[in-house]
Amino acid sequence: MVKQSSAQKKFLCWCGSDREYGKCHRDRDKQIPLKSHEIGAEFRKAFARKYCLHPQNSSAICSQHIVKAHSVSVSSNLQSIAEDGHVLRFYYPPKAPLEARGRVTAQPIGIKKASTFTGFCKLHDSQTFSAIDQPIKLLTSEHCFLLAFRALCQVIFTKAASFAASPTLRQFDRGTPPHIQQAHQKFCSDREFSLMVGLQDLHREKAEFDRHLLRRNFEAISYYALDLDHAPQIVCSVSFSPEVDFEGNQLQSLENPDIHADMCTCSIISTQRGGAIVFAWLKETTGASIRLIKSLDRLKPCQVLSAIVRLVFECGENVFFSKSWWDGLDFKTQMVLENRANSITDKPTSILLEDGYRPVLWSIVSKSISPTLQIALE
Repeated sequence: MVKQSSAQKKFLCWCGSDREYGKCHRDRDKQIPLKSHEIGAEFRKAFARKYCLHPQNSSAICSQHIVKAHSVSVSSNLQSIAEDGHVLRFYYPPKAPLEARGRVTAQPIGIKKASTFTGFCKLHDSQTFSAIDQPIKLLTSEHCFLLAFRALCQVIFTKAASFAASPTLRQFDRGTPPHIQQAHQKFCSDREFSLMVGLQDLHREKAEFDRHLLRRNFEAISYYALDLDHAPQIVCSVSFSPEVDFEGNQLQSLENPDIHADMCTCSIISTQRGGAIVFAWLKETTGASIRLIKSLDRLKPCQVLSAIVRLVFECGENVFFSKSWWDGLDFKTQMVLENRANSITDKPTSILLEDGYRPVLWSIVSKSISPTLQIALE
């Protein structure tokens, strides 16, 4: 066996970690794999970072108390679907080892924990979102703007935390043979690149939201809102980059980091008069959100709500639903939604096409559209 010199050991590691090979992947196949509690501790640390995402954040203006802000309002949304103080969301089974987790399933979570993220101080959270934390009687452009802004901030926080956890994820190949190490490190590199590009787009989008928020220029938001006849059993706050529409057409590619990807948000909420589904976004580069909504607007009325449910489970993670609604679905419908929640990469352009399933029995009472979007839809 040929021994490596100290100079060879100081070469940068092949995995791209910018660490010396001798302190990184040398003898990685002989290293003891991370324990579940070690992995959990590192991931909790990444997601427990506390800072304020308000554009006026500063030590002088922000309150010192960073709160567990709810991206979905507790009082007006989560409580309306809670049973015994809990709602369901798709997540990993609690007893599954972290390093072995592969598939999310419907799991309960207390409403005090559901949808929380430590991305706002107490002052800015309460002042900024007070209009949507109270039961909404009639949707306005301010409501639509704030719903979109909160969804955007939540996904920025989540992606930043996921990126911060990357060093831990890169150590998952401890104790594995070289070919497994290479495959895992490639997966990690691709994941980090995707997160980095996504965060760049999100921060550019947030800069636009910040500018309008400080001026209280809520009319800048484009929105497409559907009023429902009763409170929905699903609530969500989702931000995503539309890739395909409801007719199977590709809207934009997310593979080129030099092209800014258009962002859209979807919020499903309870209101004083029933419920509402709100799609909202600011100005676009490619018009992806407008074309997505055009394809939705062309569907038969009986297909619209099921199409939206397909989208939120396919494209969003911050989605919560009642246990009684979930238990009332037949097994095939449950599996269809679960498969959508587990769909991550290599999605075909057909993912949002009509699938014949009707998981909700809501009815649309009315529709409200921002003036700029109204012109585009005509």
